[in-house]
Amino acid sequence: MRVGDRLWYRGGEGGGRPATILREVVSLQGGQAQLRQFDVDGAGRPAGVARPRRQALESLELDNPGKVNGQIRYVEFPLSPGKSWSYRYQIKGRSGALTTYDITAKVEAEQLIDTPAGRFKVLRILHSGQWNVPVTENGSLRLSTGSLRSTVWFAPQLGNWVRFESEILNANGNPEGRIHQELVRLERR
Repeated sequence: MRVGDRLWYRGGEGGGRPATILREVVSLQGGQAQLRQFDVDGAGRPAGVARPRRQALESLELDNPGKVNGQIRYVEFPLSPGKSWSYRYQIKGRSGALTTYDITAKVEAEQLIDTPAGRFKVLRILHSGQWNVPVTENGSLRLSTGSLRSTVWFAPQLGNWVRFESEILNANGNPEGRIHQELVRLERR
């Protein structure tokens, strides 16, 4: 990752319409990349006001205003096939309840993948684990649980992911949320 790099990602959440965003690297300091994120219009141009973002270089975690504890560790350097690590984080939902995620990640393999932005040598990293959140149902407090599966395709030459997929499942194994992002354009400085 270098100052001036511009990365366009296309994707979305759930079954909604895919959208494109642009993340531009503004500075690299103190273990963080300072980014400007824009929505992108139909002609591929930045639209609207830039949203400042931060990304931790050691984990690739993007700032998340709802996260209150822990760190989402998409990567943990040095990376090599077979390496694994665990992490925990909590996110405050709209209701104010804290959802706790306990995740294990493993670098599964090196591979070549094609994206609209080009061909990349990547490390495929699988994240899987459980989530739980206290809920009140019929006047009783209980723990709602489920699982999470995410895959990150990390390109070492880029210092970032080129594809990301995540699915959150409820206790019955039914999807509650999906996220997909893929690098569709890249400008290196």
